Amino acid sequence: MKRLLALVLVVSLSSCFKESSGIETPVRASAIVGTWQIISNSYSIGGPQINEEIEDGGFYSFDLNGSFSYNDTQNPSLNYSGNFEIEEELIVLFYTKSDESFTWKWRPDFKGDILIVYQGGPTICIEGCSFTLKRKD
Repeated sequence: MKRLLALVLVVSLSSCFKESSGIETPVRASAIVGTWQIISNSYSIGGPQINEEIEDGGFYSFDLNGSFSYNDTQNPSLNYSGNFEIEEELIVLFYTKSDESFTWKWRPDFKGDILIVYQGGPTICIEGCSFTLKRKD
């Protein structure tokens, strides 16, 4: 009986440690699939957080096959396409455009039809930079 109690205690404690480790819930690819419009931007220049609404923001479209596109409504020269992968709590975007390519990692926070995206790399914004997208389909 003491061994059973000890085993239950060890399992309970280990699950508590996992929950408190700060690891986010893994992202499911189906959560990002669809079309999203950028509606706001948040950043700081060393002081309080600045939130800017964006009128006529660009659109990200994600497909289940792992491809995505970005269409900038203001400046078509900023349009990109590429592929994305899910890595635990990150969405990794591999942008391509003619001879240019780069990778950007998003740390997403889904709130219904709203998606708040924080930088997950390669550079990190220590001021809490983020942008907000709204699901369009």
